[in-house]
Amino acid sequence: MIGIEVWLATEPGPTIPSPGIYAWEAPSRHEAESWSAFAPGANAKAADYVRTFSWNPNDLKHASEIPFFNLTIVEDGD
Repeated sequence: MIGIEVWLATEPGPTIPSPGIYAWEAPSRHEAESWSAFAPGANAKAADYVRTFSWNPNDLKHASEIPFFNLTIVEDGD
């Protein structure tokens, strides 16, 4: 999976906000699609997710929290 999870900076370590889970997953790369064709689009969509992220309006528990983004990074051949 190439994706992003939203975490909270807490002690002693990061916490995944719950009960909802905030995550984004890149679309699957087609077998015939080259890495150089796939990666820029996936990266742009991931950047859009981070740039436009907002808490669910019903998630009052985390509305004032600062989200941290855990990125899954892969390279061609992974």
